[in-house]
Amino acid sequence: MNKYHNLDPNLLYFVYTKRDTTWELNDWMASHAFTFILEGSVDYEIEGKKYTFGKNDLIYTCPGTFRKAKTKQMKVVAFDIDIPGVDDIGLPMSLHISDMTKYLPYFQSISDEWLKKGFEYRFKCKGLLIIILHMLFSEAHEQPRNKLVEDMKSYIVENYARPLSVNEIANFVGISTVYCGAIFNKYEGCTINFYINKIRINQAINYLENANMNITEIAHRTGFNDVYYFSRIFKKIAGVPPTYYRRSASRRNEM
Repeated sequence: MNKYHNLDPNLLYFVYTKRDTTWELNDWMASHAFTFILEGSVDYEIEGKKYTFGKNDLIYTCPGTFRKAKTKQMKVVAFDIDIPGVDDIGLPMSLHISDMTKYLPYFQSISDEWLKKGFEYRFKCKGLLIIILHMLFSEAHEQPRNKLVEDMKSYIVENYARPLSVNEIANFVGISTVYCGAIFNKYEGCTINFYINKIRINQAINYLENANMNITEIAHRTGFNDVYYFSRIFKKIAGVPPTYYRRSASRRNEM
C-alpha cells in the first residue's frame, strides 16, 4: 500500500505574518517544515548550499535538515508538522506555486483555529493540512496537459466496461491510430491499453471491496471476457490476485 494513504499530519507550529525588520533563523529541523513566501524574499542556507527564494516560492525541509535563513522584508506563512512514520514526504526542497491565492483561504482558516484553539481545533487543522498537502503533491507532479489526451482519457472512463480498441479511440478524437498511441504515451508515460486496464482494475477493486459479486461477474462488469486474463492483469497491476485482494479487504473491514 502507498505510504501516503494513511498520512496523519500533526501541526506543531504555525505563523502567518509579515517581517519588516531583519529576521534570522539557524536551526536543526526535527519535523517537516513548510515556508510559503507571499511577498518579499529570503536568503537560505540548507545543508551548506545557498539559495534565494521569492514571492510564491515554497521551501520544504524534512526532519534532520540543518538550515539558516535571513531576510529584511517578507510576508510569510510557515508551519511545522509531525508525520508519524514518514521522514520525507517526497516534495522537492523548493517549489514555485503557480497560484498562491488557492492556498490563502486554507492558511487563514488554520491561522484562525490556531489562534482560537477552540474545541477540536487540532482535528480541523489536520484536515486543512491534508488538503494543502494534496494541493502541493498535485503542484509538484503535474504534467503538461494535452486536450487530445484528456479527451481520450474521458472516453476510456466512459467506455471501459465494454470492448475498447486504440483504433476506436483514435477515430473518436479524429487522429491516426499511430499518432494516437504516440501522443498518449508521451503525456501519460504508458500505452493506451495499459491505461484502459488500469481503469478497469481500479473499478474491479471497488467492486471487490464494496459489492457482493463473484470474480467472474466482476471481470465481465469491467470489460474482461476472460476471467483468467482478468486475474492475470489484476495481479500485474494490483500486485496480488483478485481472490487474495478480496480476503485482505474483508480482514481490514473486520478490524
